[in-house]
Amino acid sequence: MTPGLRRRWYCSNVVGCARARSDEPFWERDLKQGVICSQCGQSLVEGKPIDVRARRIAVGAAVAVTAVLVVWALKAIFFPTPLQYVDFAQHETRVQQNGITLTLPVVRSRDVNRRETVRFSTVDGTAKAGVNYEAAQGELVFEPGETSRDVRITVLPGSGRLKSDLYFNLILVNVANKPHQVVIIEEPKIIDTLAAQAERVVRAASVVAKDIADAVVREHVVTRLLSASRADPAAFERYQNALQVIQGNLRRSRECYEQSFRDMRGIQPRAVMEAMDRVSDNQNRNGFVQQARATAIMKRQFDEYLSDGNMDMDRWANELSSVVPVARSGGASAL
Repeated sequence: MTPGLRRRWYCSNVVGCARARSDEPFWERDLKQGVICSQCGQSLVEGKPIDVRARRIAVGAAVAVTAVLVVWALKAIFFPTPLQYVDFAQHETRVQQNGITLTLPVVRSRDVNRRETVRFSTVDGTAKAGVNYEAAQGELVFEPGETSRDVRITVLPGSGRLKSDLYFNLILVNVANKPHQVVIIEEPKIIDTLAAQAERVVRAASVVAKDIADAVVREHVVTRLLSASRADPAAFERYQNALQVIQGNLRRSRECYEQSFRDMRGIQPRAVMEAMDRVSDNQNRNGFVQQARATAIMKRQFDEYLSDGNMDMDRWANELSSVVPVARSGGASAL
């Protein structure tokens, strides 16, 4: 049998066979019991084969065209052709970490008479979304005739304690070559007058920190002496009065320390942290070792205060007392 020809058979029993009367053919797949009619059992007569080659070609062509159209449609949906002639007005923006909203222009230079949708998204660099800036993604729609649209990005307020500049990128996702603009969050600059103000406040707070350390030491010592002098009424009364004075001084020093932290927070934090380093170094050079250690502890506590806004004075006072070793072993001479 020639390829592309389909053989067929007919029943000739037009009197007794309904299939013969309807002239319905039998195909090769129907010949399960030989070349006989499955309806009446009479032998079949082979008819003229049907040429199905043209039909197969037509069906194949239709399938191929449909597949091409489907692939083209899917590509247009999932892999659209990148836009051309769209870019940022500038490719670098510098800002300080002060909680502002940036307006970053996106422009197109050609094909301005058609409607185009530009997708954008922020991408972390050393700056992190949710910490240093608000993540953003969305679409800009250029209507016919429009040549510029703006993306708005919010830079979050910072502590002013950046160790170096931070950056993140804004990218045009569906534009050829994915143009990007880098946003640099600069380390805040400290002016001389601000540095001097910070140093004055830090020096005063450092004195209070050492006062707290001494007062906690004395409180520990007198509390032990008071407990041991119950058999001596005169000594007991003397230590009891001394303890009241010490606790009054400690309470006032703690209040002053808390206010100092609030005052320091009102200054640029980085200026305060650098002033603490300078003050501590100067104290060490001049032999005020305990004072320098108290300033170093104060710096760590101020950093904690900047992070969560809380002051745990009970713990902080005990931390400061560690700069005075006699707190753990002193006697009446410590008063």
